[in-house]
Amino acid sequence: MDDMKAKQFQGISPLAVQTILGLKQSVPLDANQMSSELQVTFYPQSEESIQLERFTKNLKCAFEALGIEILDYDDALLEEASQKIKPGTVIFAPGAYEPEELAINRVSSLYNNPIVGIYNAPCPVNSMQTTQEKLDAVVGVLAWNMVHMAIFVDHDIWTICTMNGGIVTYRRADDLFSAIQTSLIPKLTAQVIPPNKSHNIVFRLGGFDLTELRYKGYLGDFMSCGKIWAQNQSMLSHTSVESLGYRSAYYKRIVKAYLDHRSGMSYGFLAWQLPIEIKSALSLTEAQQKFPAIRWCIGEAVSIDEQLYVCLALEDEPYVMEVPDVWVLSTRSGCNKTGLDPEKDILRLGLVKGQIILETPATVDLTRDCKPSYDTLTILAHAVGNTLVAGICKTLKINSRFCETLEKEGLSLTHWHNYLEKSTLPEGHFLHGFNNPSVACSTPQSAIYALLGKFEAFHMALSAQQEFLGDVHVEPDHGTNISSTLSLTDAAAWIDRHYKLSMANPEHIEG
Repeated sequence: MDDMKAKQFQGISPLAVQTILGLKQSVPLDANQMSSELQVTFYPQSEESIQLERFTKNLKCAFEALGIEILDYDDALLEEASQKIKPGTVIFAPGAYEPEELAINRVSSLYNNPIVGIYNAPCPVNSMQTTQEKLDAVVGVLAWNMVHMAIFVDHDIWTICTMNGGIVTYRRADDLFSAIQTSLIPKLTAQVIPPNKSHNIVFRLGGFDLTELRYKGYLGDFMSCGKIWAQNQSMLSHTSVESLGYRSAYYKRIVKAYLDHRSGMSYGFLAWQLPIEIKSALSLTEAQQKFPAIRWCIGEAVSIDEQLYVCLALEDEPYVMEVPDVWVLSTRSGCNKTGLDPEKDILRLGLVKGQIILETPATVDLTRDCKPSYDTLTILAHAVGNTLVAGICKTLKINSRFCETLEKEGLSLTHWHNYLEKSTLPEGHFLHGFNNPSVACSTPQSAIYALLGKFEAFHMALSAQQEFLGDVHVEPDHGTNISSTLSLTDAAAWIDRHYKLSMANPEHIEG
């Protein structure tokens, strides 16, 4: 291992990360920011229930304490005649409703009017079900009631369930205020929206040749790791739109539209960051000589002639690094990751100067459902973060194995819906994210947390004078991403051996 001294490392700012990822609008990252942007209303309750009334009252009190704007239902309407609710308003709907009374009939926007159903009933999952069965049960309730999220209230227990597999249970004796702040509000603020052409993505159909020799080893690794994931049931399979129950064909069409006309929902991803030549950073003196008009600030990103640069600091010594273009092979949305058909299920993703590029293989049948993963931005955030960390390693001549692996082989990326604890990490891997607000990996927040957290993990390695070989990004209430020098197969094998140790109490991740 390289000779490393304990060093103080200063990474980049959240604003710089948003610039690197091509995000045009500011993204709220902490609970206070998220609360300040929320506006909620309560749909007229459909049934008499003391439990629902009490829980709804407690929600309102907590929202008021957090400074969240609560609109009376009549004030939340665009106009009385239309009976449509203003876009940007979250709708809490307590009770079960007849089809004609469902809150979905009152929204003015599928994506800007999240609906939270509150039910006086036990959560429809149990400990005997597989993870896939639990997910299917929850998604079935969401589709039948046409809500984006469900809260089940059962005596002293209440459970939040989301369409992306989040199931988190609280007891009434718990701090309701804290649970709302750390779990419910982030889930409401960080919306899960399928990426499409309107989301800064350039589509190149038939844009690359998957049969090229350089891809052969990666394809074999995708297939090999899938066999391991098939054994442990943590890489959830496809939940088909056709398999769900609906009140009418009309509501089925709404679900299809919400999902960007995809065939259903799948969870987790497998990806290979492709090799890239790593450039050393410029010293501040070199950067000032090359760009005399620029005033460099540590942690910030600057665009010069359409090329992004970031200023980083190690032991108060500034360095300027070019943000490179990155490319990744990734599973497509909706595919069966435990039984891949490489010619149909693998896409190539790029982040080029803040622009997302999606390329399909020349062999793909374009009539098939071939769309980018919901997690595209998070995948690319990990990739660009890896190149920046490798650039620091090359500049300071430390962690040579991480940098050389990325240059020669690339790095693997895996997301699954379970956890590893600190005591069960592969050698040289560092855990981060367990204190972040609870958001899904398909949100801009998760992508920003991924990149910021990678610098945090790298700093842990430097402080501990240990070799850095990858990071494990925990998403509370959701799952885990591992970015690694291990292959997909080796990472899957490690997770398969160790994840059971972490499943006993997944609501509390060891830091």
